[in-house]
Amino acid sequence: MSSMIDVLIIGAGSAGCVLADRLSAKGLSVCVVEAGSDLRPDATPDSIRGASFFEALAEPGRSYPELVARRVAGQERRPYARGRGVGGSSAVNAMIGLWGEIDDYDAWERDFGCVGWSWREVEKYFHRIEVPLHRASPEGSESVTGALVDSCIMNGWALHRGPFPLSGVPADVGPAMLTRDANGRRVTAADVYLERARRRGNVEVRVDTVVDRVMIERGRTTGVVLIDGTEIGAREVVVSAGAIHSPTILLRSGLDRPGIGKGLQDHPSAPITVGLVRPPDPRSLPVSAVARFSSGRQGADLQLLPINHLGA
Repeated sequence: MSSMIDVLIIGAGSAGCVLADRLSAKGLSVCVVEAGSDLRPDATPDSIRGASFFEALAEPGRSYPELVARRVAGQERRPYARGRGVGGSSAVNAMIGLWGEIDDYDAWERDFGCVGWSWREVEKYFHRIEVPLHRASPEGSESVTGALVDSCIMNGWALHRGPFPLSGVPADVGPAMLTRDANGRRVTAADVYLERARRRGNVEVRVDTVVDRVMIERGRTTGVVLIDGTEIGAREVVVSAGAIHSPTILLRSGLDRPGIGKGLQDHPSAPITVGLVRPPDPRSLPVSAVARFSSGRQGADLQLLPINHLGA
């Protein structure tokens, strides 16, 4: 690779891996800088390759235990889960993919003037980016999933077998789209995209490398400065270090637009613990279905995600 890189990507997570693949396919030289460690498919431990995202998060070096946050006023600070290392959060998350709500997209265009963001306009992109994904059948499932699905159907909720959402249905239940194979083995963004990019020979991956800031001269990026002072030159820089670290890098780089680092919202959740008559089957998928319903407001704004067990 030449001394001057075409594109430097900060972060080898879900976005960075895809970008490395797409840009290198165009013949551009790409350098991916990742704060965490490397993790090639043949060296991935079972805790990450397996079906349990709880075990994946507990794997040393794959998250940020020192990253804590107070989610609501009066709550004590708790660890804020996000991935570290090649694959990013796709190596530790729950591996569930859900389409957005139809009514939400239509409201963006109708109520907020976001032309081109109606469901009619964006649906084609959902189909374009989706590859064949494993969907576990919610019918006949045991443990918590089976109990939830049976209860939903008994109460008149619609059962669907395709991707979310269903238009005009106040409550439904069905399989979650899973980014893992039928045996529950995880497939990360690095497995699918970065491995393919690496084979082209025009991609360099630098791990255990932390970026301090982006270098900017006359309004254009010229590369990055690492925390040890090392400079890496690049014609273009992509900041894809995640929702937490991307804003901090931009702020340290002198970019102080009012919106940077503001307005972060995470989806709220509340656990509901249920007692089981018998222990769950550890070979079953931790998560395989999702129910969607309404709190009484317009549209379906709540989801029930049954978790069968916490182990692999």
